[in-house]
Amino acid sequence: MDSSQIEFKQLPIPAHYGKVVSRIFYVIERGRSPVMEMFQSLELSVKDDIKDLICRMATMKNLKSPKIKYHLKGYSYGEIRPMPHRFFFFQQCGKNIIFFDYL
Repeated sequence: MDSSQIEFKQLPIPAHYGKVVSRIFYVIERGRSPVMEMFQSLELSVKDDIKDLICRMATMKNLKSPKIKYHLKGYSYGEIRPMPHRFFFFQQCGKNIIFFDYL
């Protein structure tokens, strides 16, 4: 795939969460983002929970939560698991967290 077809869009973090220690991005490939498309289809309460987790990840180094795994066994990426059988995958790159897929 041509790398010019991949974009990274930064998510804004509301100021009331505190100082941002990790910037949050999501991947757009060929004009589409599986992460955001699936996020938009979720119920409002689930979306609010995910937004809160992501904002706290951005403002708290190595946030501890049963819904977050920073490194999956055998892989170099992590997941947010807001509900059973729903996963948002992310990769930490320095002070950036990039959400790249949904399953």
